[in-house]
Amino acid sequence: MTASRVFVFVQTVLVVVGLIASIRMHESRIAAADAQRIAQRSAGLAKDIQELREIESVADDSSVQDDITNVELVGIAQQSGIPKSKIQNIERLPVSQAAQSDYEEQVVVVQLSRVSLQKLVDFIVRTCDEQPSYVATSLSLVPGVPEATSSDSGGTARETSSRPNPERWNATLTLTQLVYAATRSKTAMRGP
Repeated sequence: MTASRVFVFVQTVLVVVGLIASIRMHESRIAAADAQRIAQRSAGLAKDIQELREIESVADDSSVQDDITNVELVGIAQQSGIPKSKIQNIERLPVSQAAQSDYEEQVVVVQLSRVSLQKLVDFIVRTCDEQPSYVATSLSLVPGVPEATSSDSGGTARETSSRPNPERWNATLTLTQLVYAATRSKTAMRGP
């Protein structure tokens, strides 16, 4: 009888092992099918992203329309009470790629001489209101030195004062505009 019991036990163990192997194999098939579906979906999404990056960006065209001109800046300054003679320089820096993004930076540096803080703040606010795509990103102020000279009774010119005027400032204002520019793949840039 013991031989028959051993035989039944071995048969039972083999059936249990067979069932476990069958269940594991079924789970493996399901996992493999899921992995294949995920890989196909990921490949499709990657292809869609690549195609979108290769398309000309509609936002690129709008950057030309939103670009602030020197004439507009001078007009805004005059509306703020800053005469044209106080604008020393308007410099446009080369467009640069914003770090690790799909944006480009357009930077305009405006240098003003001997302006009051109130007029300067008014100029910044008006500029950002009229051109909302621009943001004042930096402002440097240095006390302004008097520019006027007076002549004494002998007709020779002499400086009235060489001390800085705390009510007048020489300012360097940096305005920055971020423009979305879709990146292109290296293969699209090389051409066919």
